[in-house]
Amino acid sequence: MDNESKKSNSINSAIYILLLTVVSYAGAYIYELSYLKNFAAPSEFIKVNINQLIISGLAITFISTLILQIMSFFAIFTKEHFKESCFAFIFEKYGITFFPVIILSFLSDMSYLSMFYFIIITHPMMWIHLISAIFMKKRFGSYKEAFFHSVDIEVKPGLESDGVKAANYSNYTYIIFFSFYFLFAAGVAGYQSSANKDEFLVDNKNRILLRSYDGTAIMGFMDKEKLTQRFVIADIKGLELEKKKMNIVVIKEPSLDDKVMQTLKSIYSYLKNLSGD
Repeated sequence: MDNESKKSNSINSAIYILLLTVVSYAGAYIYELSYLKNFAAPSEFIKVNINQLIISGLAITFISTLILQIMSFFAIFTKEHFKESCFAFIFEKYGITFFPVIILSFLSDMSYLSMFYFIIITHPMMWIHLISAIFMKKRFGSYKEAFFHSVDIEVKPGLESDGVKAANYSNYTYIIFFSFYFLFAAGVAGYQSSANKDEFLVDNKNRILLRSYDGTAIMGFMDKEKLTQRFVIADIKGLELEKKKMNIVVIKEPSLDDKVMQTLKSIYSYLKNLSGD
């Protein structure tokens, strides 16, 4: 029995190590992909090595620390002011997954419509409880009573500690969530790293160094302080680069929000002209 238990533990350890390795390399790649995407630069030459693993790891650690600090603040605030409220229950049950998702969404470059859709689909049961209580409010006399009835809770819980109480999920559920979180955080870290960058290396042809991998430089052509969508791959050894402080403007395709707003404006203009006729 002991041998079987040891064998099972060895297999589980091997699976965890393999998963950690895959997620680490995938996270480093997503970090680089998100970094270049913010400049609308090509991603075909991305290479993941130890440098990228360290950079992405440090960036994800920084963002994770920030999220934990925000969650701890909300846990204390909820305990002191909303101990037996619907909000306390939501935070206690879904806080460990919902708050990282919503914070990362706001730190990402997602459009507001995409963000709204993403936040809805990642926690469907939470939204079902919140919305169903609205329609049950009249029956139970208050939104609070209707909400707790919708989740079939007899004892209204409050937070039991100053930290976030983890929901009763299985180990595999946590593994899936934290793998997803790590990859999402990697993308956000890459975007934030590029969006807040204000120092660049520029050559004498007014080309800006965006990234280099194993001596291969991805250069972008500048039009004054605008980064065009023209890029070139060069050997970094032959470049004469000078560090400059720049707030570059990236020429990008319209976002989903822009497209929706443009469509709504077109519909409004059409209806206005139609009514005018």
